[in-house]
Amino acid sequence: MDTEVLEVNVKKSKKYRRKPTGRPRVHKEPKEKKPVGRPRVYKEPKEKRPVGRPRINQEIRNKALELYDNDDMTCKDIAKVCGISTRSLYRILDEERVDEL
Repeated sequence: MDTEVLEVNVKKSKKYRRKPTGRPRVHKEPKEKKPVGRPRVYKEPKEKRPVGRPRINQEIRNKALELYDNDDMTCKDIAKVCGISTRSLYRILDEERVDEL
């Protein structure tokens, strides 16, 4: 009795059977999978450079301090002549005041 039940379960119903196409089925080899994306290429590491804005060199600092001490120009004019921002000029003046104390 158990064997009969197994045979019934193994058989597929007609509804789900594959329809014959008229040509024999040929086994095809699976295609080789292509890599996804760009191939990885080893690159030499770039040389490390300092991060951020370059420092204001000492010549510009001395020139700005000299012009400020003369009292002939405003801070805005001094900054334009030295090629720095007014904030940078104020920062230089603050650092020099701390050094003097």
